[in-house]
Amino acid sequence: MMGNDNYDINQNGIKVLVYAYKRNNKKRDVILISGVSIMVGLTFIVFSFLYGKLNTDILKNIREDGITVSSYLENGTKELEDIISRLSYVKKVGTETFAGKVFLNDQKIATCIVTDELTYQTMIKPAYTDVNGSYPRNVNEIMLSQKTLRVLGIDNPQIGMEINLEFYWNRLSKEKLTGFQTFILSGYYTDYQNSLSNQSIAYISDSRCKEGNIELYPSRILIDVNTKYAKGEQIEANLYQSIPLSDDGQYFVCGETAQYRAMESIAGGFGSAIVFILLISFSMFIFVYNTLFISLNYDIRQYGLLEVIGVTGRQIKIIIYRQIIRIFITGCILGGGIGGIAVYQFLPKLLNNMYLGNDIDVREISAFNTCFFAITILLTAVTMLTAVKIVVNKILKMSPVEAMKGVKQAGSERECVTKKERYYNINPIFALAFGNIIRDKKKFALTVASLTIGCVIALGSCVLAVGTDSINKLSKSPDFEIGVTQEAIYNLLENNDDLSEKQLLTEELISDLIIKCNLNQENLIKVYGYLPIYDGSAQNILGLLNEYRDHTIVVQKINSPEWKNLMKYVLDKKLLIDTKRFDEGEGTIILHNHLSSKGNEKTQEGLIGKSILLYDIAPQGTKVSEISSIQLQNCGYLDISNTGFPDLNLSDNGADPIYFIVLEKEFNRLSKSLTKQLLKTEINVSKEKENSVKSSLKSWVREKNLIYQTKNDLQNQNLMYLVCNSDVIAGQKNYIAGSRIIMMSICTALLFVGIINYSNTMVMNILTRNRELIILESIGLSRKGLRSMLILEGLLYSFTIIGILLTAGNLFLFLLVKYVQSKLIYFKFVYPFPALFLLGLSLVFMCILIPFVAYGRHIKGSISQRIKQIKE
Repeated sequence: MMGNDNYDINQNGIKVLVYAYKRNNKKRDVILISGVSIMVGLTFIVFSFLYGKLNTDILKNIREDGITVSSYLENGTKELEDIISRLSYVKKVGTETFAGKVFLNDQKIATCIVTDELTYQTMIKPAYTDVNGSYPRNVNEIMLSQKTLRVLGIDNPQIGMEINLEFYWNRLSKEKLTGFQTFILSGYYTDYQNSLSNQSIAYISDSRCKEGNIELYPSRILIDVNTKYAKGEQIEANLYQSIPLSDDGQYFVCGETAQYRAMESIAGGFGSAIVFILLISFSMFIFVYNTLFISLNYDIRQYGLLEVIGVTGRQIKIIIYRQIIRIFITGCILGGGIGGIAVYQFLPKLLNNMYLGNDIDVREISAFNTCFFAITILLTAVTMLTAVKIVVNKILKMSPVEAMKGVKQAGSERECVTKKERYYNINPIFALAFGNIIRDKKKFALTVASLTIGCVIALGSCVLAVGTDSINKLSKSPDFEIGVTQEAIYNLLENNDDLSEKQLLTEELISDLIIKCNLNQENLIKVYGYLPIYDGSAQNILGLLNEYRDHTIVVQKINSPEWKNLMKYVLDKKLLIDTKRFDEGEGTIILHNHLSSKGNEKTQEGLIGKSILLYDIAPQGTKVSEISSIQLQNCGYLDISNTGFPDLNLSDNGADPIYFIVLEKEFNRLSKSLTKQLLKTEINVSKEKENSVKSSLKSWVREKNLIYQTKNDLQNQNLMYLVCNSDVIAGQKNYIAGSRIIMMSICTALLFVGIINYSNTMVMNILTRNRELIILESIGLSRKGLRSMLILEGLLYSFTIIGILLTAGNLFLFLLVKYVQSKLIYFKFVYPFPALFLLGLSLVFMCILIPFVAYGRHIKGSISQRIKQIKE
């Protein structure tokens, strides 16, 4: 029973002490609570804004891809589908079968795909907007894109309307349900793929395939992996290792996921994102540790006294932890409440209205995540408790006598002043301020480290925000681009019996363009190439490129700087390319967009040095022997979709052609046998002329397209496309504006965190030096002198931080920029002078303001009264 009484007494005593500390340390607790609130609130806001932007960019990437997955197996079987679905890193699988094509006036306008309802709902539909109707179920039902409907001349589609189309199966031997027939529109949608082409995807039912005796396998097996942020190369390697493929026609294609690309667009890559998260966490830890150490150091004498009168170390721990837990809970409630309101109320509206307009439900991009909020609180709790544990352990390691000595007495302060005056003959106030800083070197180092890391993170976020801005990517594009459409190329190569005109864009047309639009030759950059045909001998060279027959062959030249960049890329990646033969102008390098299967390296190496014959375009039925030809030596294959591939001025208009690139000398030699084509023209003009030139170009392109359609008896088939960069930028205005607001908000929050951390540290430093400041004043140092001393201490902190930012901070920015530039070609480095100036100005301003505010509120009462207070 006595034991129980003693236990209750001890517990009541602890409660009394906790209450006493709470009553006497109100100012200090306010500072600590505000620090925790800021840490919780702003950290949650920063990560939530990043999370919201990430979700939005993922959705944007999915829409541009036209599907939610980036990995698939071509020509897969039902057995392989079952095996893949059981892999531990595969979330789910789906199927797509390319069943047929829809034609209009002998021109393909859509590829018909068959899939199941679950695949459509989970992997395809989320990539579209304005989805009306349902997936086809009956034999004669079809689902079309609005792009295809416009080609058919239907501007106001209605579900259930009849549409006359020409349909053929991919398997030529199947003739049932082919030819002209009437379809029922079961649904329509808006897609965002290949805006420069009229071709799109149409969906038909599996009932139609059964009626037409079309097998659904082999099909494309769509693979949704769990590792959303892994590189495509890594996913592909894992799949090849897990699934042995016996059929040569089967291969995996794994591009970068929408999530991975979204992460790159924000932070330049997963690696830099992890570094930033770790730095923010480390900065939080040092800030809390330093603030708590300053705070608890103030109570060291009292803890020493408690030990002398018999209070155990365990009980002192309880007292300290109860104070910290109370501060933590209060700070989390305040910070979490403010952060939660900001995130829940404002961020979704910003993302929905400013990012993507009003075309999706806000729930699709909701940035408020309960789990994420819990992680923020948990991170804060771990940070605080870890910091408290370290500080408490250090305090308890001190003997009661050492603890009771506490901070240095005024005599030592006075001695410090006199020594400075006697030996160094400098200003005593400055000497005292300098001595106060170097007296506790560890505290000084920790304070500077905490604040510097916070400032570096803020500056780094500014660099990323400006450098990854979408406008940087768009600004690299020419003001205007005029090029040949894929439909016109297809018509030239496949459907033209009369080739009296082999060139699509002639020099006469460009001369007319210059006159009509009042341009100069120096405003134009012309990209030439050849559109050759080939015979069966190309099977050896092109055969390892999957479905190469579905891709146009384009021969283009690259200039000397482009070749240097390409050679550096080849050497760095140690790729199988005969650079010597190519550099001597005797060969070609074949570029493709992920058409080669992994494991083909040895086959590719064996084909290097082999010849390929290319022929000039000719009317159908012409004998090969009657067509002029050219021979090229194969110098190797390169995948342009790989990370780090250099930027080349290719003629890609959205059709993913296969490029045979050559040097200029070889390109000129080819002109003797092949018809040179002007594939695109880039035009740059001054800002003053941009609007007038845009209007003239649109009118000119519209006129020439109408002439082409009339001459070739084609409907909705254009000769040229026109891309106006200002229109592209205007189309992404909401996205760019929203992205800037998000990133600038994050930068501002991080800058604010750095400044507030600095302020809290300085205020806490003043409040916990009660004894020292009173004694200094009692021995003759005026209040003005004390303020000057505190201001000088702050300035020494500030200049030290600024000095580190200009040295080690710049080194960090340099490494960050190098890393991001290796990931993003369009990344633009702009030194954050405004942010650095704001930081420096804020630090200096706080140095002056804080002593007047904090010490002014502190010096109430006469010196004798305050001396009496510290004696008590």
